[in-house]
Amino acid sequence: GNPRDALGNPDLYIAAVSSSQRLNVFPDTPTFTELGMPDLENEFMWRGFALKAGTSPEIIDWYTTLFKKVTADPDWREFWSRGGIDVEFIGGDEFAEMVHEDVATFEYYLKKSAIISDPDINGLARFAQGYPLMGLIIGLIVILILFGIRIYRSNLTHILGRVMVIGFFLIVSTVFYLQSLIFPINSVIGAAAVPRLWITVLIPLNLLLLVRTIKRREEIGASGSKVNLVLTFIGFLVVYLIAMLYIGYFISTFIFVVGSTIYLGYDKLKISIIVATVWVLFSYIVFYKILFVPLPMGAFFKGLF
Repeated sequence: GNPRDALGNPDLYIAAVSSSQRLNVFPDTPTFTELGMPDLENEFMWRGFALKAGTSPEIIDWYTTLFKKVTADPDWREFWSRGGIDVEFIGGDEFAEMVHEDVATFEYYLKKSAIISDPDINGLARFAQGYPLMGLIIGLIVILILFGIRIYRSNLTHILGRVMVIGFFLIVSTVFYLQSLIFPINSVIGAAAVPRLWITVLIPLNLLLLVRTIKRREEIGASGSKVNLVLTFIGFLVVYLIAMLYIGYFISTFIFVVGSTIYLGYDKLKISIIVATVWVLFSYIVFYKILFVPLPMGAFFKGLF
């Protein structure tokens, strides 16, 4: 912690300091080495200054020079020394290495305390992000396509659209469940509770719908099929999810709601725009502002701000 927190507070005292020698402000406080715990001199509090990726070397050098001058300023050093803080500038590769080491340390203790999921404990969590997740999604989509081709070549072509929709939602539910495994665990009912509740309802219902579709295949065949409509709408969903990565949730959702209602035959554009606007505002106020749900802002806007 910050040693100056103990100054002027009789309820606090410093048990040890992580430095190579005792501090002048706290001459009676031993170091960790004196207490038999060596190699803890680097366990100090640091503050970093972040620059946007791709910042030119000239700008980085300018900031580096500025920080070195501030750190070397006698008045600045004297101000912090009164609180038992020894100011030191660390930059470049040395600071980057220190940050990576601290990230690994924090991740270790967060996993030990079950605040974040550990893939070594929960094997499914390893498929929740990065290349394993991408490979799993591609594999599930390939299986769905092969299954669809098999149905298309059989005498069950008329139920292809329904089966593809059910399969799509099963894939989405599976991916979302895996994503919930890496959510922070800060209480018995954490951030993953609501998504898992929906998923545990969606998966059985979709499987039930799949069974009923197969059993009622003759009845469905008599009523006709709308495979092109279904597959096109799934395509809309895929484009919507991809667009969200670049232009964010709010803009992509507005376009998706308006575009999908028009495609499905609803010709009242004004009503569609009002519905889309109300939903986006509701999402912003309730989810983003009140519940602090981190809705994606999009890579384009992240680059601007």
